[in-house]
Amino acid sequence: MITATVHDPQLSLMPEVELYPAEVEVFRKREKLSPSQWSEKYRVVTDGPWKGPWRNENTPYLVEPMDTWAQRGVREVVVVAITQSGKTQLIYNCWGYGVDQRQATSLVTMADKETAHNVSRDRFQPIIEDSPRLSRLKTGRAEDMGLERLRLLGSLTYLAWASSAARLQTMPIEHCYGDEVALYKSWSGKGVTDPVSMLRGRITTFRHTGKLLLVSSVYQDSDPHWKAFLACQEKRAFALRCPQCGQFQLPGRAGLHWDESISDPDRLQSESLAWYECEHCGAPWSDAELRRAT
Repeated sequence: MITATVHDPQLSLMPEVELYPAEVEVFRKREKLSPSQWSEKYRVVTDGPWKGPWRNENTPYLVEPMDTWAQRGVREVVVVAITQSGKTQLIYNCWGYGVDQRQATSLVTMADKETAHNVSRDRFQPIIEDSPRLSRLKTGRAEDMGLERLRLLGSLTYLAWASSAARLQTMPIEHCYGDEVALYKSWSGKGVTDPVSMLRGRITTFRHTGKLLLVSSVYQDSDPHWKAFLACQEKRAFALRCPQCGQFQLPGRAGLHWDESISDPDRLQSESLAWYECEHCGAPWSDAELRRAT
């Protein structure tokens, strides 16, 4: 407990005010940072090839979506990306920014219960522990670092899964996140709607500050996540720049090539026998050149 003493002579009859750490956290002066700036300054990556302090240069295509999400007036951001592109890091970065800068109550939704528990234990809790900025928000109580609820000073984070309507309908939430939305299963029946609509419903109480971030790979044109992307008022795409000719282009299946005499996809991947060709100059991109193109 922290005691704040009033020294104004005109208020000398006022008693001392006792503030709890969570209350002090709420009144703490905030830095004016964007989510990408906050991530580079405070986020620590706890797994993968880029363990250590977050660097925007490793995944430059994630900067604009996370900063757009935080802009005033933006209510929903839908991200479509290939697998293993770091898109889930968007959720971790925006979540960390939200609980530190906004003390936002958050709801993070996964496809199933097991995944939600694993993400809480193997992702969120290590991120909190290894990031000094977030670690200082810990309450010191072991029960506040659970599989389905994370309590920090000034904020609460709930972990949910798409197959549980009850967990998605519990209470108003300021920041809602959905990971791998294309894998969610919808419900049918009177009074029950799909998981994403439930997430949208959670932020309606926060008329001006509520935000929804949905990320997923897309597997077919009929995926609801792809339709949600097409329904957005503004659409943006990250263009790649050819390391050879310098021309920008949107990557597509037409530029992907491989030795058609090899039918084993595992061999194509393990031996790096597929490549991408620039649509302008025809130069083939190796894996290293593909990373340079971002």
